[in-house]
Amino acid sequence: MLSKMAAVDPENATASVPSLKSLDESYSGRFLASVHGLWKSESLADVYLEVEGRSFACHRLVLVACSPYFASMFTGGFSEAKQQTVSLQEIDASCMKEILNYAYSGTVQVNRTNARELYLASDLLQVEHVRSTCLQFMMNQVDSSTCMISYQFAQAYGITELLKAAKAFICSKFAQLSQTEEFLELPLSELKDILSCDDLDIEDELAVLHTVERWIKHNTEERTAYLEEAASLVRFNLIQPSKVPDLFAHMPAVKEIKETGLCMRGSSQGRLGMDAKEMYVFFGGADPIDPYKGPRRGPMAIGAYDPETRIMYQLTNPGTECPSAIIVDIEQSILYVVYMSHLQRRFIMFDSVNNHWIEKAPPLYEHKVPCDLAHVSSKIYLIGDTNDNENKMECFDPTLNQWTAVRPFPEYLGGYFFTASIGQYIYVVSSKYFYRYNVSTDHWFKLTKITTRMYINDAWAHGGKLYCVNEGMTRMCVYSPETGGWSQQDMLELPEAASGQLVSYQGKLRAVIVPRNTDRTIDRIQIHTLCEGPGEATYWDHEAYCLPPVCFEYQRFLCLNARLFPSRLSPGHEMMRTESDVDENSAHSFPDTSESESDDWDDHQYYEIGDLF
Repeated sequence: MLSKMAAVDPENATASVPSLKSLDESYSGRFLASVHGLWKSESLADVYLEVEGRSFACHRLVLVACSPYFASMFTGGFSEAKQQTVSLQEIDASCMKEILNYAYSGTVQVNRTNARELYLASDLLQVEHVRSTCLQFMMNQVDSSTCMISYQFAQAYGITELLKAAKAFICSKFAQLSQTEEFLELPLSELKDILSCDDLDIEDELAVLHTVERWIKHNTEERTAYLEEAASLVRFNLIQPSKVPDLFAHMPAVKEIKETGLCMRGSSQGRLGMDAKEMYVFFGGADPIDPYKGPRRGPMAIGAYDPETRIMYQLTNPGTECPSAIIVDIEQSILYVVYMSHLQRRFIMFDSVNNHWIEKAPPLYEHKVPCDLAHVSSKIYLIGDTNDNENKMECFDPTLNQWTAVRPFPEYLGGYFFTASIGQYIYVVSSKYFYRYNVSTDHWFKLTKITTRMYINDAWAHGGKLYCVNEGMTRMCVYSPETGGWSQQDMLELPEAASGQLVSYQGKLRAVIVPRNTDRTIDRIQIHTLCEGPGEATYWDHEAYCLPPVCFEYQRFLCLNARLFPSRLSPGHEMMRTESDVDENSAHSFPDTSESESDDWDDHQYYEIGDLF
């Protein structure tokens, strides 16, 4: 019997034995916590790191697992492999402690004080997560107070991503930053790098010329010799000769343009800011929820319309559906969009210089639609009910790329509601309630709601007041924070609307509507202006400014105003209705109303679609 058992194939015998493989999902966390405890108590340490006179008790195994630098040091045959104490140069002691804390806990704390030094230390030690965290933090922190030092730091250490972000910000705020002491201290090479950029957001090339003049005069004794080299980046052909300061009168380019009126030297291309326009931005598409509105014609499209040229442009499309909410940071000229559904939680920002969308940190909660966005003090607030029938509000800080929860709305939001910001307050209004939120104190205050029976279709803050309109755009209620009361005004000057919204444009409140009698296959978007009458009275201009036929099906679109650069956008051919889409009579049915409209529209004419392109 024993001999027969010995003859059994061991491989087959093993295969027949029952087995169980189990993964302890909490083991890695417990292991890391245990190792972190050993580091804190300096137990079982087998190597000591000496940094700026401080000694850190460590474990070679942990250092090797965390850092390729230490892996090479301790396993590559170097002398340090046998040393109990290893000295490290060119590393800040506090940064070394932060990196070791990451090695033993998996977490790192980055702030404005340690970001640059921690980046250099983690780059040297090849701790990738810490390095990338520092880099992302520095890029998010680029603003008026940090852009110059970030630019020079990135130049010195060849950090391409940070250099690009800092330079882009300097270009976007060139008019203000070029007058600062930090800018005037730039060396010639960095001054030339910035002045050579096409993306300077300036209205006149004189801004560049005056910048060179200030830079020279900041240290005349040493910099006069660099005058022609520095001024070679000025595009004199974009400047009237009579406005050129005497300091540059001797330069060949200046003499040439004064004598001939032309200058063939250097670039003739205008700067980006010379192309800037305030435009209407439309997010349009079919309603994916309503089954009665027929099949979709195509994906959602984003159009930017310039009333001065009557041309529609197109922004790159970040998704196939209409967004859940949109907001614009007017001061920074930044569009933010949120998409909210059971399939996605996205928050994206539009880069108007490069015409593309940048993914930002997704919201904390899955809000139901409708939800809404508000902007106060460079921060974005998202409010809406969640799937667990709770209402949540969260705040996005662009400098940290991070959402944080704030005090929720006092009631169940339900149905449609609208938000608008005035000063430090966010107003949330619907037909059932009216609240004000103080962003400084994180406190909600209940206000007197609209007493007029009306279904609120949109709300917009303009001129320090809150304007609300009903679904047909036939009635408007205005709330004044100063008096704390509502006033009502009929909008008899406007045609009844199938859909409509309020938006500010060039300092005036506009009503963007699609008349109810419009052909349901065509969106004839009209824009009316709120005008000032005697005293404090206001009225709507009954003469409409009409857009060309646009492919927004069933009047489903969101609209706001934003400062954009037409030269960086795509042509909007795909958004325009062609003659094959509509009959010949309706294609040009709106009369030219330019002569009878208000002054800010008086140079506009209605062209045929073919003339626009």
